[in-house]
Amino acid sequence: FRRDTSSTSNMLAETMHVAPGQVQPHASPDMEQLEQQINQLAESVEQKKNAWNPELRAAFERNLLYVNQSLVECRHQLSDNPGDDVSQELMLNAYREKIRLLEGFKSF
Repeated sequence: FRRDTSSTSNMLAETMHVAPGQVQPHASPDMEQLEQQINQLAESVEQKKNAWNPELRAAFERNLLYVNQSLVECRHQLSDNPGDDVSQELMLNAYREKIRLLEGFKSF
């Protein structure tokens, strides 16, 4: 994951959820299923986040920022090369990483 902090405030303003239709031009059944899983996990994490201590919340937000940046980059790559299998696999991996992050913080 790239660690570009120039757009940190913009990325923090983004939601944890994948907006419906956000990746529809390139959506595959796998991506749609991952989006649904992300949305369910994000709702669960969001409900628990208020009870977290500031350090845990900061760690979560920082990691979420990196994953979201990766997703944005993958979307751009996939938009430029919609038929590229490598770009599609990178996008799926970014979704899986977001799921791992959300599942990891769901238990706190």
